[in-house]
Amino acid sequence: MGTHFRTSARRPFWLIVAIVALVLLLTPVAVIAAGGTFTDDDTSIFESDIEWLADHGVTAGCNPPANDHFCPTASVTRGQMAAFLHRFADDQSTDGFSVWHDSALTVTGATGYDPLLTLEDIPAGSYIFIAKTHFQGASSQGAVVCRLAAGGDYDQVSATLQPYFHVPATMTVVHTFAADGNTVELGCNAGASPRLNNTKITAIEVNNLTNNPG
Repeated sequence: MGTHFRTSARRPFWLIVAIVALVLLLTPVAVIAAGGTFTDDDTSIFESDIEWLADHGVTAGCNPPANDHFCPTASVTRGQMAAFLHRFADDQSTDGFSVWHDSALTVTGATGYDPLLTLEDIPAGSYIFIAKTHFQGASSQGAVVCRLAAGGDYDQVSATLQPYFHVPATMTVVHTFAADGNTVELGCNAGASPRLNNTKITAIEVNNLTNNPG
């Protein structure tokens, strides 16, 4: 009488059910753990780029109204491309503010900085501030110093003016305001009361500006 060996063993039914249940429980957890705006890009090598597009409003998803899919492997139509570019341009747009004085401003302060022109109500953000003017000498020779100040940053120019001569001047300041409601001021001092003509302060917001000392 020969000896018989089993070449395979059957697993109990309860064990198979337990394994299937465990897989079903763990699968949703893995999807949720990936996170992000879309649920169909979690295994894509471009997930971080796709999420950047969503965070900046460049893409709204491919399955409205839910818009929880990006469709990473789908083709892009010319219409969708136009929408992407338009939204990206809106995200990169800048705000600008300006104030100007067409007629002459007379510098009367001999000490300190006599405030001549102020740009007000500037919201929080990073800006490049530019002041442009023309110095006009008084009836006698004299020196003038003007300063453009934004927060704790400033730029200044000085000139020795011949009687009635015109000298162009430009000042530039880069500054970041943390809160709203700010002012930028152009002030000057001089001994011979020169005048400033066609004076203007312009603020241009710069996105993602890093302003580090050199």
